[in-house]
Amino acid sequence: MDQTVALEEKPQKFGYLDFGDIKGQEHVKRAMEVAVTGGHNLLIVGPKGTGKTTLARAMASILPDLELEEKAALFQKRLWKQQMPLMEQSVPGKRAFREISASITRSQMVGEGRRADQSEMLLANQGVMFFDELTEYRHTVLETLYRAMVEREITLINGRVTVIQPVNFMLLATTATCPCGNMGDYIRTCSCTPAKVRKY
Repeated sequence: MDQTVALEEKPQKFGYLDFGDIKGQEHVKRAMEVAVTGGHNLLIVGPKGTGKTTLARAMASILPDLELEEKAALFQKRLWKQQMPLMEQSVPGKRAFREISASITRSQMVGEGRRADQSEMLLANQGVMFFDELTEYRHTVLETLYRAMVEREITLINGRVTVIQPVNFMLLATTATCPCGNMGDYIRTCSCTPAKVRKY
C-alpha cells in the first residue's frame, strides 16, 4: 500500500466516510470496487499508518442498494418483525456494514443464548462484516467466522431450541504486515525477527 491516504474536508454524506473523497491509493480502491461488484471477500494488508482502516470504512459508501429479492429474503429471516405492515419498515434499502470489535465473543457472533436479531452474522446478512486488524481477534471467533463462510449457515442454540439460519455476507478485513507493523514501510524499520513474521 502507499504510505498516505488523503481525505478531503467534506461533509460525510452517509454518516460514514465517503469513498469518493479519498485521494490516492488507486490500486486498493480499484480492488475494493471489484470486490463490492462481485461480492468477493477482501483482505487489505499493509504497514501501520497507511490508511487501511480509513479505506475499509469508506467501502460502506459504495455498497449497492439491496435488490428486491434480497430485501424479501431478509424480510423472511426477520420473523420477529412480521407485525410491521410494510417490508420497507423492517428491511432498510441500504446494505448493512457491521464493524466488528476485537473484543467480540463467539456467542455474540452467532447469537447463542440471545435473541436472534442480536447475532452479528444475521445482522450482516446481504452486507459486510468488517474486521479491523484481523489477527487481534479470538481464535474461536475466527474459527466460527470461517465455518459460517464455508457452510453459509449458522446454528442458533437457545435452551432446548436449535435453529439453523442461512447467512450470506462479504468479509472485509485489514491486517498489518508483521507484529510491529513496520514491514514494508519506507521510513520505519521492522524490528521483528523472521520467525515472528512467519508465525504472524
